[in-house]
Amino acid sequence: MEVKPHNVIALSPIEHEKAFLLERAVESSINSIVIIDARAPGRPLVYANHAFYKTTGYTASEVLGQSLHFLQGGHSEQAVIDEIVHALEHQLELKTTVLNYRKDGTSYWNEVHISPVREVNGEVSHFIGVLQDITDKKSVEEQLTYRQTHDALTGCLNRDFFEERVEHDLLLAQRQQQMLVLYYIDIDNFKAVNDALGLAGGDALLKQIAERINELLDPGDTLARLAADEFALLVPEVANAEEAQRILLRLQGVFKKPFTVGQHALSITPSIGIAAYEPSRKLTLVPEASTLIQHGDMAMYQAKLNGRNTAHWFSQDISKQLSAKLLLRQELHDALEKQQLELYYQPILCANQQTVCSIESLIRWHHPTRGMVSPAEFIPLAEESGQIVAMGNWVLEQACHDITQMNKQRSKAISVAVNISPVQFIQPNFLQTVREIMQKTGVEPAHLELEITESVLMADEERAIDTIHTLDSMGIKVSLDDFGTGYSSLAYLRFLPVHKIKIDRSFVREIANSKRDNAILAGIIALAHQLDLTVVAEGVEVPVQAQLLREADCDLLQGFLYAKPQPLAQLRFDYYQR
Repeated sequence: MEVKPHNVIALSPIEHEKAFLLERAVESSINSIVIIDARAPGRPLVYANHAFYKTTGYTASEVLGQSLHFLQGGHSEQAVIDEIVHALEHQLELKTTVLNYRKDGTSYWNEVHISPVREVNGEVSHFIGVLQDITDKKSVEEQLTYRQTHDALTGCLNRDFFEERVEHDLLLAQRQQQMLVLYYIDIDNFKAVNDALGLAGGDALLKQIAERINELLDPGDTLARLAADEFALLVPEVANAEEAQRILLRLQGVFKKPFTVGQHALSITPSIGIAAYEPSRKLTLVPEASTLIQHGDMAMYQAKLNGRNTAHWFSQDISKQLSAKLLLRQELHDALEKQQLELYYQPILCANQQTVCSIESLIRWHHPTRGMVSPAEFIPLAEESGQIVAMGNWVLEQACHDITQMNKQRSKAISVAVNISPVQFIQPNFLQTVREIMQKTGVEPAHLELEITESVLMADEERAIDTIHTLDSMGIKVSLDDFGTGYSSLAYLRFLPVHKIKIDRSFVREIANSKRDNAILAGIIALAHQLDLTVVAEGVEVPVQAQLLREADCDLLQGFLYAKPQPLAQLRFDYYQR
């Protein structure tokens, strides 16, 4: 260790040994260690250990006598450099982090510790600096920060950090009196892609969508992935609504060309909601970031209601409609808790004998202020929110309980048909739930019938078929509801273990006036009988319909001609010939 001393002091053998040990220890350190002359002009380096030369790529002849500033480069922060200079000038200790550069021009991060070395009289003669290479640590920190702020799949901002960006841009838009526009993008029918191509295929599609949108971005624009198939584009400094519309057209143009996933060419469409901060509206308060995002979400939802593959601007009318919907969703949750739901039952008659063969359970909601809420209004809401699972389980248990008690008082037992939602049917624990309800209520499997629609099969055909086979092995009958309204109903009949089909009311409605409908209905009934299936016609409202259905050899009839759905206490079984 050659440090030019200002005062040469003779060392004793013991002190010489200590100095030699110190030099070996410093040279063996994995961290860079330098000694700076505090008295010489420019404060040059007078010593650097082996680790320093190895890290920087410099030699002793290139380093000694030079100021440590030669390590800094174009991206070294000036504030940090000033901090180091200040510590040296004022002979202070310092710990900081600085970006330095090697001889070959590559950068690396140093955690720098500088301490003054004092003489016996307290005067600072040198500084000792320890430079720890923390490039790997810094890289890990940057990766962690990136993951905290970005979506791992697409590289877009994530929802949390996007909200911060929206808040920042809103303040700038207010200060600069410029329009800020948010485009909320939802990929139509994305679940179908996942079902067909698997999660890997869905992920590949999302990455391509993000890449295409990113190609449109100007400096200052921000793209974020907010949920599985939802993106948001934030565009500042928009001149007016016309420019916002032009941006929308460019955004929609991203989806004109098919996306290629593996060997598949996918035509994908978006539903886009648009929300904006417009200074011209003279708002007294700038909306919160979460509010602007919510407005975009609401507008997107309206675009979906308008038929998908379209865009919609946010308005207060949308807000009122969706607020009412959110309120109804909460009230529906309360209805489950407060026993406002009730099962009604509609008889199903044997066509020839016109006696009750079975009944169908139908849920009704007695709202405390609105009265009876239509199932057409609250069931889709329950399916969308996931509340349909708890509701469906309640319906199944109540229907099993009611039919068990009813059959105890009858000389001839009848069965009850229970509608099963697609959302409920695909639950992993669906079969276990059915078993537990059967055990709890004591219902006989032969007295329980589950009605499913074709959409259950389209969600996950293989799994649905396995579930139906299991139900059949348990002795539970399964019927296909709304038959004829889908595209594949006939194909499913070839291999599904269903025992009954229910012809949709749309086929029954015009049979008295349309020979074509009558012929189609007769053909469906004949085909079903060839497959040993029982046929139910629903929506029978007038005697002529009932007569034509009997002539076509339909097995079971259901409709207002015989009875409307009724509470259990009002259910009758003595029906006149009609």
